[in-house]
Amino acid sequence: MNQVERAPKGKVAVWLKRLGDFGFVLALIYTGYLLLSAGMNSWKNSQLEDRNVGSSAVAILSEDGVIREIGADRGAFAVQASELYRLDSEKKKRAFIMWATWCGPCHSLLVDLAASAKDKKFDPSDVIAINVGETKREVIAYLKQSPLPFRVALDPEDSAARQFKVGATPTIILVDEAGKIIRVSTGGFRLASAVENHLAM
Repeated sequence: MNQVERAPKGKVAVWLKRLGDFGFVLALIYTGYLLLSAGMNSWKNSQLEDRNVGSSAVAILSEDGVIREIGADRGAFAVQASELYRLDSEKKKRAFIMWATWCGPCHSLLVDLAASAKDKKFDPSDVIAINVGETKREVIAYLKQSPLPFRVALDPEDSAARQFKVGATPTIILVDEAGKIIRVSTGGFRLASAVENHLAM
C-alpha cells in the first residue's frame, strides 16, 4: 500500500507557510515598484518632448573608435572649454544615448548600434553616447574592450543628465534638424531600431 506523504505539521509547517507568504508579498511589492518606476520615467520623458535640446555641454572622449586625451586627471575631472561639445551645436538629426558601463541593457544597445553603423544604416557621427556618472578611467577601460564607431562623451558636471532628467539607463533622446526633442525613451525593447529609424540614411 502506497503511503501519501503528509504535509509537515506543527511549527515547521507554520514557518514554511509564513516564508512563502512573505516571498509572495515581496514579489508583489517589487513588481509594483517596477511598474511605478516605469510609469514615472515615461511621464518624465513625455515632459521633454517638443522642447529644444538645450545648450548643455559634454566632453567628447572618443570618436570613430579613437580615444582622445581630454581633461586633467588630478583630483576632480575637469575639461577646458575647447574640449566641450554643446548639444545644440549641430542642426541635423541626432540621437543621444545616456548610458553607463555597468548597465547590461546599455551594452546591448551600444553593440547593436555599432553593428548598424557598420552596416551603414545611419551615419555614426549622428549618435553621441553620453556616459552618466562615471569617471574617465572607467569609460576608457570600457572603450578599450568595446570600441564604438560613434562619439562617446562624458558629462563632467552632469548637466546633460539633469537636463534630460535621466532616472535610469539606457535612455535615448532623438532630436530633429531644428534641435527639437521628438522622442525620449528609457529602457525597454527596440531602442536600437528607434534610433536606426530616426537616423535612417
